[in-house]
Amino acid sequence: MIRVQRVENKKDLKTFVTLPFALYSGDPHWVPPLLKDEYQMFRPDRNPFYAHAEVALFLAYRGTVPCGRIAAVINHRHNEFHHEKTAFFGFYEAEYEEEISFALFAAACDFARENKMTLLRGPMNFSTNETCGMLVDGFERDPVVMMPYNPAFYPRRVEDFGMKKAMDLYSYLYDGEDPHTQRILRLARAVASRHSYGLRPITKKNVFRILEDFKKVYNSSWEKNWGFVPMTPAEMDHLAVQLKDVLEPGLAFLLLDGQTPIGASVSLPDINHVLKALNGRVTLRGLFRAKKAFDGINTVRTLIMGVAPQYRKRGLELLLIAETIRQGMKKGYRFADLGWILENNELMNRELENMGAKIYKRYRVYEMAI
Repeated sequence: MIRVQRVENKKDLKTFVTLPFALYSGDPHWVPPLLKDEYQMFRPDRNPFYAHAEVALFLAYRGTVPCGRIAAVINHRHNEFHHEKTAFFGFYEAEYEEEISFALFAAACDFARENKMTLLRGPMNFSTNETCGMLVDGFERDPVVMMPYNPAFYPRRVEDFGMKKAMDLYSYLYDGEDPHTQRILRLARAVASRHSYGLRPITKKNVFRILEDFKKVYNSSWEKNWGFVPMTPAEMDHLAVQLKDVLEPGLAFLLLDGQTPIGASVSLPDINHVLKALNGRVTLRGLFRAKKAFDGINTVRTLIMGVAPQYRKRGLELLLIAETIRQGMKKGYRFADLGWILENNELMNRELENMGAKIYKRYRVYEMAI
């Protein structure tokens, strides 16, 4: 018999946060998050997302043993922006038995109905501005930084409960030693010779100073995308704090027309290698292992890349791509995870295919009427 109860206190929250460490024990591809960061994510006084959302955390138990978890979320900002009555589920983890997952999904549906929502969608942890989607293809490789990972049976549980595909998200893998690289650099030089656009580096020192410019680019470039929700100033500040610790010179920059920001690209070293070594906690022994792991990183993840709508179809994306390739290879990185990309983003998917990148992971967002 499976029972589901809401997280009500610090002890429950500890169970919620640490449960994946037990569920994924022995899985070579799972990357343990830092426990400190996980706890802060669920603190309304530390996470600005809570200012415009209601979050309910649930745990599933078999007897007295925890065996699953889920978050149910009402993101008022999303619903106002898209004129919807959608609830989201996220942070879903469960043992193999079907009844555990079904009990968790039912709890999320009940929470949504109680709040007069008409649709359940997910997984979102907590929104498209953060980690989202469920891995449906590409289980044989580790996830990269800020991308999800889950067992292969998860999609079956969601679908058997009655949820349908809402949208697929693609991750492309690009090899800097691909023959297309020289062609990309050559085309980018041709584009640069026809225009006078410039690049402004985003660094640990200036990230807060140029935040306002970045916000304008981000909101204008992505506002038409499926599921997009503009970040609040507090959320943008929160993101800057998170990125500041992992930004590497040369891998993040704004594209400028004169002094006007018209595009942005942010790539991060794939620090998941480091997180694996730390195993959730920062200790002296862990830091020693982490140093060795950091030296072995050969991949970056391009977290953000886009150009304002009125500047598209001019080849300007090539300027962002080429600069990322140049800087990444100079620093010794060979591979780039370019994702995620919405399956209906025809322009970007075509650009990535033309440059020789290959889809190597697919993630899915599901939904159902309730």
